Amino acid sequence: MTTFWLKNYKKFLLVWISLLSLISFIICEERLPKCSFTQSCIREPSQKGTPCPDPSNSETPVAQVGFPKMPTTSRKYLAEACPYLLDQELCCNDDQILVMYNNFKTIDSLFGNCLICSINLKRFWCEYTCSPYQFYFLDSHSQVRVDDVDYPVLNQTMRMGNDVACGIFESCKKNPFVASLASGQSAPGFLEFMGSNAVQTGKIIIFFVKRKWLIDDDEEEENENFSEGDDMLGKYQENGTSSSHESVQRLINDTQPHDVSVLEGRINSSSIPTESRNQDSMRG
Repeated sequence: MTTFWLKNYKKFLLVWISLLSLISFIICEERLPKCSFTQSCIREPSQKGTPCPDPSNSETPVAQVGFPKMPTTSRKYLAEACPYLLDQELCCNDDQILVMYNNFKTIDSLFGNCLICSINLKRFWCEYTCSPYQFYFLDSHSQVRVDDVDYPVLNQTMRMGNDVACGIFESCKKNPFVASLASGQSAPGFLEFMGSNAVQTGKIIIFFVKRKWLIDDDEEEENENFSEGDDMLGKYQENGTSSSHESVQRLINDTQPHDVSVLEGRINSSSIPTESRNQDSMRG
């Protein structure tokens, strides 16, 4: 086990440092914790006020700006799914924690043979679902209709640093399941798979766009394409795996801009809100 961690610690640190850098940047900017969406389990009238009766049966999420709260009845599930988030106010309610915990069983079954990949994916979804600063990297739009399903899904745009996107892909690309995917040959393709697969697992569809973290409040943020993971991994190896915020900022500034883009997934373009329709599709 020790040998495994020694061989793979850089891949693990790559994503974890990137996620921490996003959180630390927001905190340094003194922005108030704020949430972007919420979700509840489906209940019969007689089950009102009870814990989630079936985590695999949830309502379509709704866009809702709110403030983090302390989970109450789901602590033991949070301790297993996202132990580093215990004992703090979060953007995920008790139902969302149980739904996420249930979905992590799928991650274990598909990616469990690659521990680093599994951990990175779980921490990514923990931040997506529960981060108290969710509002600043996740835009929740309206509910839309997509192909192949008979229920509405929540349309979302997630802004992500190139290092996070490529770090997740690098840690997962040798997994047999990822290698078998036509979309699993690049970081943008893997994100497309994650964003469209969420239609079934969470009744959401996520469009990933590249985030310029270091912008003034008055500047308009630009959406950019993702470069290949090997390039960004090389930058990390050249600069070392320092956990300092400045190191991560330097790597982001070094990333060259590409064409504006988002992932289309399987969504019907006519149902995408105007702000999303006006963006070009991402090229893998």
